[in-house]
Amino acid sequence: TCMRHMVIADSVQERGYPVLFRQGDLDGACVLYSLMMCLNLCGFVDDEASFADEPDRRTRLGKLYKQFASFPALFSGGCHIGELQGITTKAYGRSISTEYCEGQNTKILKFTIQHLLAGHPVILGATVKGTLGHALTASGLEFEHSEDAGETPDWSGTMPHKILMLDPEGCEVPPFMQWNSFVFCERSSQRSFPYEFVGGDCEIRNLGFEEALAIWRD
Repeated sequence: TCMRHMVIADSVQERGYPVLFRQGDLDGACVLYSLMMCLNLCGFVDDEASFADEPDRRTRLGKLYKQFASFPALFSGGCHIGELQGITTKAYGRSISTEYCEGQNTKILKFTIQHLLAGHPVILGATVKGTLGHALTASGLEFEHSEDAGETPDWSGTMPHKILMLDPEGCEVPPFMQWNSFVFCERSSQRSFPYEFVGGDCEIRNLGFEEALAIWRD
């Protein structure tokens, strides 16, 4: 019998509040939402975080908001995922670690899996075929295994079945659920968009990765 096991990159031990920020909650672009969901998973912010009024600049959230000055209208003009690395480091200092990756689809997929296995959420810059670029947060992995794999199998070196995602344009989910979409890890025959992405509308679209930023708490 085939069973499924999920690995979730969530540092909050007793999550009583949602990790998902949906488009409209923060009045910014998808890059902002993906960054805030990563910080939520790392335990730096909660669902009460807001930029409706400027946060106190003595706080970490206020220091983060200060870094947004170079990106008008909360990233509505777009942003490369790599630019978020400097923003988060300046705001959170030594309490946060980051690693950036860009390149081919396979390289970014391996990078993302490696960090999710280590408990680090990942912001992914991707393009869904037929649309403009989009940012999502990779929050976990789903593995398929047989019943005799044991309760705590070693997943290193095993290709996951899915990467679990938080899509700010996706559907709302309960507070205890850290994903609302997913990407199948098996490659299709399409060169530029080799992975199948399933969003909140349950439609399958082809997607390609462009860059990734892993964030974790030190």
